[in-house]
Amino acid sequence: MPIKTIAKGYCIRFFAAYLACTFWMLEGRLTALTKGHLVIAFKTAIISATVLLFISLLRIRVFSQYQTAKAALVATVTAFADYLTHASHFGFAFDEAIFTGISTAGLAFVISILLINAEFA
Repeated sequence: MPIKTIAKGYCIRFFAAYLACTFWMLEGRLTALTKGHLVIAFKTAIISATVLLFISLLRIRVFSQYQTAKAALVATVTAFADYLTHASHFGFAFDEAIFTGISTAGLAFVISILLINAEFA
């Protein structure tokens, strides 16, 4: 895999996780944003994007062939990264993490479609 493709995929994953984590942590109230929220979102995004990078380097066939498998992987890894990074700000222990994971998968998919020749997550 070319380094440019790897870097683009990492940036897409990082940016999507960062936005999703920030949004759900604040429960959509962006006026409540603090430096602490940004730091937590950064940690979540770094962890999930790095784990997804290593998984992509393994070149597991099911994740390279099926967009739904990629989306499920992105959602799962990001949800666990979010859960490990901080406590839920609403609902049960996993609720915010699940919303963050699903949102990240959707954002990564949309961002990759908007970028020309970008490979989804």
